[in-house]
Amino acid sequence: MQRVRPSGIAILAILEICLGLFSLAGGALAVAGAGLSGFTGLVFLTGLLVALGFLLAIVGILFLAVGWGTWSGQGWAWTIGVALSILGIITGLISLAAGTTGSIVGLILQVIILYYLTRPHVKAFFGKGTTAPVQPVQPVPPTTPQT
Repeated sequence: MQRVRPSGIAILAILEICLGLFSLAGGALAVAGAGLSGFTGLVFLTGLLVALGFLLAIVGILFLAVGWGTWSGQGWAWTIGVALSILGIITGLISLAAGTTGSIVGLILQVIILYYLTRPHVKAFFGKGTTAPVQPVQPVPPTTPQT
């Protein structure tokens, strides 16, 4: 039986894939910049840019993997998505407490994503829940014999 991908999941997956591609491009630019800074004799800057480039490449590969997992409804991708949303909410609250009011938008987006990921139809797409809500069983009243 084919599962129907909710449109919000498609949007999240595409965003994660785009973030992965941007991170990979940023990593490539950082390594390329390290090559340019090597000509000027800035050894520390060269090492820093290479390290940043590899870090961005790793993050990019992770985002691409999570994007694919989200697109295909892998359960581990749902778990990572929920964990990243919670981490984003905590980071947003800390930034807000530090006086960074610009973090409000990111905080609101993370709350919306977490709310969406916990909806029953979304959890069911990832194999984390049931498609139909469970109804409580009503007790059957005892029958009295007819006389």
